[in-house]
Amino acid sequence: MTALVSRKELPFNVEMASSTVDGGAIDLGVDDAMAAREYLARPAVAKQLTQAGSTPVRVRQSPAMVPLSGRWDDTSAFHAGAAPTSSAAPASRTTAAPSRGPATAAAP
Repeated sequence: MTALVSRKELPFNVEMASSTVDGGAIDLGVDDAMAAREYLARPAVAKQLTQAGSTPVRVRQSPAMVPLSGRWDDTSAFHAGAAPTSSAAPASRTTAAPSRGPATAAAP
């Protein structure tokens, strides 16, 4: 599948690729489903996929990918869940519970 979607001459853009729940097919989300189906039905492409033992491909129209923003953009305001309290205070506050020291076993 990687070799297929990395081709430069594809008449469509691949927006996403995933496997079905049972792993029996690959869902291919593209910007032009008709062009993708026509391309995959070409004798040379179909033969190549068959010879490679490729998993069946299901094509569907998919919206263009949009970059996400938010917590995944780990910038200086977000230090792994800690937030600086002020420039004068070297420590940071976190949402984690304070440490109570090493755990000790109860005496028998």
